[in-house]
Amino acid sequence: MELKLLRFETATFADRVRLSLIGELDLSTSPDLIEQLAGVVQGQPTYLDLDLSQLSYADSVGFSVFVTAHFQCRDAGIELRFLNPNLFLKQLLATTGLDQVLTIVSTGALVGA
Repeated sequence: MELKLLRFETATFADRVRLSLIGELDLSTSPDLIEQLAGVVQGQPTYLDLDLSQLSYADSVGFSVFVTAHFQCRDAGIELRFLNPNLFLKQLLATTGLDQVLTIVSTGALVGA
C-alpha cells in the first residue's frame, strides 16, 4: 500500500468550495494539488478556500502552485483564500512576501465561513 503524503478533503457550501490540504506539499505531491485545483476551478465556484490548517509542510514548489492558483482563480473570477496556515507556513509566506500577494485568513470557525 502506497502512503499518500498529501490528501484532500472537499466541502461545498452554496457557492463556496473548501479544499483542505492534509500532509506535505512538495515536488512529489504538487501535481496532485494541481489536478485537484483544476477540477475545482472548472466548476466555477464564486469562492475557493484552501484550508492549510492540516498542511504540515510546503516547499518552494508548493508555494509556486499557490501563486499559480492565485492567478488562475483571479482570471476565472474566483475569490481564493488561504485559511489557517500553521506558524511554520506563516513565517515562510512572510519571508517570501507571498503574504502580501495571497489572501491569508486565520479563523477559528470554518463552517460556512
